[in-house]
Amino acid sequence: YGQMDLVTHRITALIMQSSVPDTNLSGPIPPSVGDLPYLENLEFHKLPRLTGPIQPTIAKLTKLKYLFIEYTNVSGPIPPFLAQLKNLQLLHLSTNNLSGSIPSSLSQLPNLESLHLDRNKLTGPIPESFGSFKKPGPDIILSHNQLSGPIPASLGQIDPERIDLSRNKLEGDASV
Repeated sequence: YGQMDLVTHRITALIMQSSVPDTNLSGPIPPSVGDLPYLENLEFHKLPRLTGPIQPTIAKLTKLKYLFIEYTNVSGPIPPFLAQLKNLQLLHLSTNNLSGSIPSSLSQLPNLESLHLDRNKLTGPIPESFGSFKKPGPDIILSHNQLSGPIPASLGQIDPERIDLSRNKLEGDASV
């Protein structure tokens, strides 16, 4: 369903979700989502037949505050262009087939309050740049991936309410 601003008649939210396990919605995220420039909220929930990459046209949605792509079969990397969406507050990409490394540029999101990248197939290290998030720092949920390498000491510079790095291949001192 969508949500429209009653004064301007602009679409500010697009939420697609399924309450049944076997939905007919299939294929990639439509490129036309980028043609809704006033979107503040874009959500795809529980759509197991949603496939393909995170749509590049999402980069045009500069007013976006909430991006949820959860419980889908969206695949490919987490695109660095997400760091251009400076109004993002919640970035939840949990329980998909995302792979590759986490873009260090995500730490440039000045308003981010919550970053959920758990239950994917992400590899590589946790970016050292995550210590440069604006304090107190967003909740960082990276569990159930294949992340490796040391836990960055820089994480000691932020004070998030929640951080979950469990079920990865991380090593070293977590006392930071």
